[in-house]
Amino acid sequence: MRGLALSLFMLASCRALVTPAPTGPDPALYWPMQAGQNMQFELKMGTQEQTLAVQLTHQVGPWIFDDRGQRFRYDGLGLFDSRRYLIKRPLVVGSQWMSVPQPGVVERFSIAGVARPCAAPHGSIKDCLVVEARQNIDKKRTLLTRWWYGRGLGPLRIDTFIQDSSGRLEPKSSILRALED
Repeated sequence: MRGLALSLFMLASCRALVTPAPTGPDPALYWPMQAGQNMQFELKMGTQEQTLAVQLTHQVGPWIFDDRGQRFRYDGLGLFDSRRYLIKRPLVVGSQWMSVPQPGVVERFSIAGVARPCAAPHGSIKDCLVVEARQNIDKKRTLLTRWWYGRGLGPLRIDTFIQDSSGRLEPKSSILRALED
């Protein structure tokens, strides 16, 4: 009987150490990457406009590469680009994580929206994930980047702002993905 009680105690202790499963949807639902995927983007910065084409070219092991030399992979935590998590579980509004992509640069990420309508011009898409990242520029200003991922589509919009100490946002650029009709 004493052996059974000890075994049950040890089993209960081990169960307490198990991390609960992440909550919210699977990050891969918001960008189902595959080699051969082509995406067309329009970059707007002030009065300048530029068209960018990006292709996911090939896969090696878990890594998917694009034609610009970037690489991405999904793991149990989220979407990793070899320097930082772009999307990280749990996909719950308010969830946060940090990254140090290079010495002296600290990025603070948060989930700002889950299963919400996308911003214009993709407002007809009703299930978007919104991820924000903040990086200090100096003591008074912060770079804010906001990504909109459409469920089943991938990145649809990337907006950057300079936020001053009062909270005011100054738009800097927008990258909008053109979707095929």
